[in-house]
Parts: sequence; structure tokens; C-alpha cells
Amino acid sequence: QPLPSQPLPSQPLPSQPLPSQPLQLSYSPLLADLNDEQRAAVLCTDAPLLVVAGPGTGKTRTLTVRIAHLIRNLGVAPAHALAITFTNKAAQEMRERLAALLTPEEAAAVTVKTFHAFAAQLLREHGGAIGLEGNFVILDEADRRKLFAQAVPDLDARRLEDALATISLARNALEPLPSSLTHAFEAYQAALRRANAVDFDDLIALAAHLLETAPAVAAAVHARYRWISVDEYQDVNAAQVHLLRLLTAGGANLCAIGDPDQAIYGFRGADRRYFLLFQKEFPGAVVVRLTQNYRSKQGILDAALQVIAHNPDRQALPLLARFAEAVRLDVHAAPTDRAEAETIVHQIEQMVGGTSYFSLDSGRADGQPPASRDFGDFAVLYRLSAQARPLIEAFERSGIPYQVVGQASFWAQEAARQALAFLWLLENPRSAVHLEQMLAAADVATPEALAPRLFELSPDDGGNLSKALTGLTSTLPERQRPRLERLAAFWAELVRRKETTSVGELLGAVCDFLGVEPERRTQIVQRAYSYGMRLREFLEAAALEREADGYDPRADRVALMTLHAAKGLEFPVVFLAGCEENLLPYRREGEAPNVEEERRLFYVGMTRAREKLILTHARRRFLFGRAMENPRSRFVGEIEEALLDLQRREGRAPRKAQAAQLGLFE
Repeated sequence: QPLPSQPLPSQPLPSQPLPSQPLQLSYSPLLADLNDEQRAAVLCTDAPLLVVAGPGTGKTRTLTVRIAHLIRNLGVAPAHALAITFTNKAAQEMRERLAALLTPEEAAAVTVKTFHAFAAQLLREHGGAIGLEGNFVILDEADRRKLFAQAVPDLDARRLEDALATISLARNALEPLPSSLTHAFEAYQAALRRANAVDFDDLIALAAHLLETAPAVAAAVHARYRWISVDEYQDVNAAQVHLLRLLTAGGANLCAIGDPDQAIYGFRGADRRYFLLFQKEFPGAVVVRLTQNYRSKQGILDAALQVIAHNPDRQALPLLARFAEAVRLDVHAAPTDRAEAETIVHQIEQMVGGTSYFSLDSGRADGQPPASRDFGDFAVLYRLSAQARPLIEAFERSGIPYQVVGQASFWAQEAARQALAFLWLLENPRSAVHLEQMLAAADVATPEALAPRLFELSPDDGGNLSKALTGLTSTLPERQRPRLERLAAFWAELVRRKETTSVGELLGAVCDFLGVEPERRTQIVQRAYSYGMRLREFLEAAALEREADGYDPRADRVALMTLHAAKGLEFPVVFLAGCEENLLPYRREGEAPNVEEERRLFYVGMTRAREKLILTHARRRFLFGRAMENPRSRFVGEIEEALLDLQRREGRAPRKAQAAQLGLFE
């Protein structure tokens, strides 16, 4: 059930005595490099455990060493361990760390998945108990929107988006739907059942329903997963907590780790109260705090703590840098957002010692000797993706290499989505959304009209769909037949090759059929090969890759990304751009800002910096088609001036003079 509305606890979560452990375990090689706080968390195995882990305190390391300790030192069968994360990136990092701590066989036997991937696994294995066929498709956001529009055709685009958002938030919070949306939701669910499809919210809801209504399945799951670990517990929502309750109902030990100061996904339905009330949810729980920071200099931590301390419900958690060093934060004021971008470029050029003869000739590198910084040492963080445009333009002009992180997921891009539609249909020929996508990609006229006619021919499998395509050809006007005939022939070939051809080769064949440009084809095929999975596993992994194309640490490029995308990353030098009211904290038009969550987001951005943190703001900014003038963010004002180095950058006189001189040659 959802938590009732209640005041948040005002006192810190009390720690309890740790269960006793054999003394010799403290000398295990697994534990040798842990600090006392981390070791206490690893050795606590006789009670539910909540680890409060501040930024840079070795959260993932502690969690993976604890799992390895259970297996190596306490004799837990690897198959009994389940680790749940929120992103594919975090799951992959955990798998890699476990592989370094365990044998390959042990590491492979541990289940490490995101919430949605684990729910999908339960439904693939046991969904028949609730009437779900094993070859169900997982709809991405675009497919979900399309199917909902088909099921509820009387909604315009704006009302449709509002309805989907309201339904999703209600389901994640386990709250009843508004009565005005009940009919629409039922129609949409019926369309999902006809297509043997689920969306992201269904994965969690149906997995919980499975454990609640199928006792034999619940008993099997409880017998298998005896040790459950959850990363980033501050980001759970009511539906996920409900699923965890069901998973641990058989007596499994639960270890949750996270930081309530880094809870930044309230807009998605996450509720940090579940973290703060963990001991109430799981009586007898032990709380361990990790406060030794291995990332940032003490001055950066002090400033971040001064900011987050202004949140009224904040649980006091000190952060101590491993190497205390006095540093101050630079604060740069610029007249415009374009000048702000130029300031950032100028600062980076100074710190790398200049990137070109132009940098030295113009004085932008101030004649400084080359520094030891690489471009990959820098990140520029901002609240909104819309802030990236002047930054990208400035980096393009400077010639500094950069990468933009946080764009659409690779598989959400049009060519990739079209290619995936063919493969989804290989798995489930009843998926109406993917059938329409395939017809549209093949440039067959009126796919929304042809798809129902194809289903009337009862394509129970891929072969029958090929026959249906061929049979439908004779009913079409002469000018429409060649494209459908070509598609029918290709589909028959694809079905024939399904069992003997790799996923990468299947996608390559689809790309060739669709005429995808060579560079994009190569990207799609290479991406598929990198998964190294069978068809169904690959499709599921691609569908669950919700996070945007990630940061590539191997590239020697400045990283440009939103604050949300920066979660879990760290850089030697961080620029936090747009430190202005109405941006940080962000205020949507007609709404009051969620200042506490926005302050946590600012805190997350600050604690990405290892050595240097630079805060920038502009007096005038052009955003969303209009000019705005906002004062400096209140969050900057919450930092003691002793920790700040205030600087001001005025207009670009050198650039104007340079433009005037160039005009003489026109």
C-alpha cells in the first residue's frame, strides 16, 4: 500500500549494534581494503540492512564486496543472490565488479538486473500462471503512445500525453486512477492483451500480481532468492517497494543502499520517504553510514554540505575527504548565456594550455604553459537540455572536442526502431504496433488499414504472417502490390533465417532491405553484436535500455550533460552552468518549484567534481523562444563566501574588435 501522508522523521535514523561475526573474517582478502564503515556494512548479514552512503563513499564497491563475502566467506550459493539496480549502466558495473571478485561461474550465477529487467524475467519464466504468453513484447514510450492512441482515439495529442502521465504516476504510487480515465485505461489494457504486450508500468505491476496470486510461483521465487540487495534505494516508488515486500516475504535478507540527499526523481514517482522509513518497513533493520569520501576535495564537500543543509527534513550526514585540501569554488557571472558559454570554453582552454595557435594569439589561453589536463577531465552540467545549444555552438567555434550525453536512447532513434520492429514481429507476430511499423518502414500504403486485415488471416506465427502478406497482395490496387510482394518475400526469408542467424546479421539484413545509410547500418549492427545475446534476450535488453546514450569515459572529449544524466559520474573539473533562479531551482510555468528536490539536484551536480568546481550564471538568457533575466540562484547564496572565488566576465570586446577588422576586407 502507498505510504499515508505524514511528516517526515526529524531525527537521524538510529544505528543499532552490529551482529557479531567470526573475528577471522575481518582478515579476509575481500575485506582488506575496506574502511571501518564499509567493513561494518559488509559484515552485517543477520538483519535487514540500510546503508546510508554519501557521494563518493564507495557505495557500489561496498555492495559488491558484501555479495562476494556472502558467497566466498559464508557459503551462500551464488544463485541465491539477487542485486537490483535502477539503470543498465549500474547493473553492468556491478557485474564487472563481481566478476573481479568471484570465479566466472560464481559471478554468472548471481542475478544482477534493473527492477524492470528482473520483473520481465519473472514474467518470462512464470507469466503463464496469470495468462501472459512468454513471447510478450515490451513497448517503448513511442509504441505505448501509439497503442494508447489507437485504443482511445478521441483524445487529442495534449490530452493523450496528460492521460498517460497521470496513469503512470498513479500506478507507480499505487493510487486509484481518476474516474475520468478508467474507461481509457481499460481500453488500453485490452489492446495490450490482444497484442500480448506490456509497457514499463505493467512489468512491475504484473510481477507483483504474479507473486500475490500464484502461491507456487511465489514459493519458488522465495526459495531461489534468499539474499536481495537494492542499489539507489532513495529512488524507489510505491510499486517497487510493494514488489520488494513480496520478494522478501519468504524471509530473504534485504540490503538497501543509497543516499536520501541524492533523491532527484520525484517527478517520476520516486518517494524518498521509503528510505527514511526503512526500519519501520523492515523491523530490526541495522543502519550503517558511509562518510569517508574518496572523490572530492574537502572544500567542494563543505560547500555541498552547506547547500544541502538548508533542506528542512535532511538527515545529518557528514562527508570527510580522504585528503583534506583547501580549495575555493569559482563563480563566474556573464552578461548573456552566449557569453557564459564562451567563458566556459575560455576556462577549459586555459586549463589545458590552449588548443590552437588562435588560442595563444587571441590571448584566450593567456600565454599559460601547457597544463596536465585532458579534455576528458571536464564536464559541463546544466538543468535543461535546452541550455546545451549555446554551449555546443561555443565548443564548435573553439574546436574543442566534446560529447553530448543524455540524448535519446540509441534504440529510440527512427532507423533503429524500424529495424527492431521486424525482430519483435519474429518473436510475436500478434504485435499490432510493430506490424504497423514494419508496413510503414517498407513504405506500404495505409499500414493502419492493412494491419487489421492481416490479423483477420490469423497469423499465429511468422510463417503464417508471410502467407497472409502474400494473400493480401492480390486484394490491393496494382500500384501497391510490388512493395507488399517484396515485403512478403523478405519476411519469408527472415523467418527462415531466424533460428540459424545471429541478431547482428538479422538486423543487417533488415537494414539492407530498408535501405538504411551505411554509417547508421554499421552502428546498429555493431550495437547488436555488443550485446552478445539471443534474439529474445536482445530485444528485451534493447527495450529496457531507457537511459539515453551514455557517457563514454574512453573519449578524450568534454562531456556536456544534464544534471540528471550526471548521476553516478565524476570528473576532475565540473562546470555547473545556469546557476539562476527559475533554472536552479527550475520553475515550470504556472507551477511552484520543488525547491527541496532541486536543491538535492544541485548537490548531486556539485559532488560530481573531484578537484575543481566552477559555477556560472548569466544575467540574460534566451530560452524556449524568449529572453529572460533571472537573478543568481539562491543555492549559490547558501555557500559561505569564504569558499567562493567570485569573478565577473563582461562583454566580448575582443570578439567585436576582431569582427570590425574582418569587415575591412569585405
